[in-house]
Amino acid sequence: MKNNIEFKLEKNIHMYNHRLTIIYDNEEYSSIIEENTKNCLNIWLKDFNLPKDKEIDIRFALYNWLSKQEYNVVFEKGSRV
Repeated sequence: MKNNIEFKLEKNIHMYNHRLTIIYDNEEYSSIIEENTKNCLNIWLKDFNLPKDKEIDIRFALYNWLSKQEYNVVFEKGSRV
């Protein structure tokens, strides 16, 4: 993927919760995200502890990747918990 960004989505690890893993330059960042309605994902980027200087690029790539899979994406402020 562009800029050495890859994503993995493990669905339904607990009910409507999924584990999203972001792989950026061989570093992995994982967190739980929620599906609030069918094909609508709530994502708290703060939970991933991403490098601040790369967060915008990762967010854009993630949005595009999920949109191609027909997900609607809501980037939430703050942390999930």
